[in-house]
Formats: sequence, structure tokens, C-alpha cells
Amino acid sequence: MWLRAGDFVNISRFFIENMLKREQEKAENEKRSTDVIEFELTTEKEKEPVSCHFSNESIELLKEYLRTNEQNWDSPKLFPLSQDGLNDCYGRLAKKSRLH
Repeated sequence: MWLRAGDFVNISRFFIENMLKREQEKAENEKRSTDVIEFELTTEKEKEPVSCHFSNESIELLKEYLRTNEQNWDSPKLFPLSQDGLNDCYGRLAKKSRLH
């Protein structure tokens, strides 16, 4: 995904849940395993479409994340982070990996 932090933190969990459900149903109807999910989002700042995808590994991780956190949803956002919170996470990871 080529999204800014602000775009990423605003991804709706409902959008992701519906996308995962549609792919699962499609795969079952076609008697195959789930495939890469491709989708498009519009960036908030530039109002430009961005092509995104979830690999099979990402799909499985998202399913597990949604199952694990289903009782803790206080927000329609997929991840309970602000843009500043996400940037702080990036900074800590960069420092820890000595990239910063």
C-alpha cells in the first residue's frame, strides 16, 4: 500500500471485514483457496486513487487480528491509532532497528 499515515489509520474495519468475507465466499463458490485481494482507496490529501492489495499472509493475519479484537471495538477504525500514534510507532521501530 502506498498510503500516508492518515489514510492508513482511517481504514474502516467494516470495509476490511466485508472485503475478506466477499473473497471467502467467492473462493468457496469457486472451490478454491482465498487469493490475493486487490482494491483501491482514495487518498485523503491528494484525492487520488491508490491501488492496494493484501497477500495471502496478510489476509490470514487480518482474520486473526479481527477475531482476537472483536470484543474490544470502540471505534469503526481497523486500528485504534491516531496519525501521531502511528508515526510514533514508526519512530520507535526505526530506532529499535537502528534505521533512525
